[in-house]
Amino acid sequence: MRVEQEASKEFRGLCQHAFLGRAKLKITLTRNKLMMRTYNPGRQVEQELVRYMVGMMSSGDCRSDSNPLTIAVDGGLIDQRTLTKEAGELTEVRFLGTGSVTLELLAGMHRVLAAREASKALRGRLEKLEKQLGDEADGEAGDEEYVEGEDRPPRDRQQEERTAAVERQLEGLKGMIESVETWPIQFYDIGGSDLGIGVVGEA
Repeated sequence: MRVEQEASKEFRGLCQHAFLGRAKLKITLTRNKLMMRTYNPGRQVEQELVRYMVGMMSSGDCRSDSNPLTIAVDGGLIDQRTLTKEAGELTEVRFLGTGSVTLELLAGMHRVLAAREASKALRGRLEKLEKQLGDEADGEAGDEEYVEGEDRPPRDRQQEERTAAVERQLEGLKGMIESVETWPIQFYDIGGSDLGIGVVGEA
């Protein structure tokens, strides 16, 4: 037991030394390579869990703000000014240079897979709503002109109400997409310690 406690204490110390800070990251960006299972190749994808998470996220129940992902990265490639070790509002992380950066996902594989699927579904809904809004605008443009200050005809008022309803849906959907695609990240320096010691496995 004493040996295990000492090993655990040593591992926590290594992790603390390697911790770079926290920031937000849009996990659907294609510029950077988000690698999974490098340090735990035996970790299997539980498809049922992913489907369950996709359903939750697609309905607006994502909770990304309170469930940070854990990522290891070369500390020399990250803009340290965009990281914070303190609690509070996070900014979006920036990387140095213009090339692709390899990010090693240490915890959160199922959440990332589900978020990407949910993002596709939500963006499909967004596209349909934007088309609907365009059709509504075309309908309004075809209305007869009226004198400003006069009451709108009932048909025109209904058109305006439909347009306003679609606009509200669009705003709500954009917020859902932002929550699904942008996650708080705990960044660790990939060269700061041996991070391959059983840290992967969290959904």
